[in-house]
Amino acid sequence: MDSNLKLHEEYKRNDVAEAFGEKGGPGGKWVSGVVPVGENSIALFITLNKKDFALRHRYEDRFQSKKILQWQSQNKARPDKGIGKKHIEADQETNPHHVFVRREKGEQFTYCGKVKYIRHEGSKPITIWWELVQPISDELYKKFTKVTD
Repeated sequence: MDSNLKLHEEYKRNDVAEAFGEKGGPGGKWVSGVVPVGENSIALFITLNKKDFALRHRYEDRFQSKKILQWQSQNKARPDKGIGKKHIEADQETNPHHVFVRREKGEQFTYCGKVKYIRHEGSKPITIWWELVQPISDELYKKFTKVTD
C-alpha cells in the first residue's frame, strides 16, 4: 500500500492516517509507535528524545548516518514470531515499513520514507538496523542527531 506522502515533509498522525486511507483520531491504533496499515504495511512513529518517557519506553532509536537508522521494537517483540518477525521480514514491495521521525514529543513527524532491513540483535526488544531507501538531508541529520537525553 502506497500513500501520497511527500518525503521529508512534516505530518501529524491524523494526516498520516488519512494519507493511507484510514481514519485517525484520539485513541485507537494511531497513537502507537508501530501502526499496521492495510494488509501488509507498517508505519513506524519514532520520537528520538525520550527523556520524558517512562523508562520502559525509552527505546534506543538513533540515526547512525543519513541512511542508517538504529531502532528498537516494543518490549514484547521477538524475532521468531508476530510483529517482530514481520519487521525482520520487511520488504519495500511486499510489506513496506514507512518511517516517521520527530526529535521531541509534541512536534510533528517528518516522513523519512521506506526502509530496508539490514540486521537485528536481541529479543524483547529487538534492535533493528534499517537502511533508508532515500537518505535524509544534511539538515535533517543534524536536527535528528542533536538529541540529548
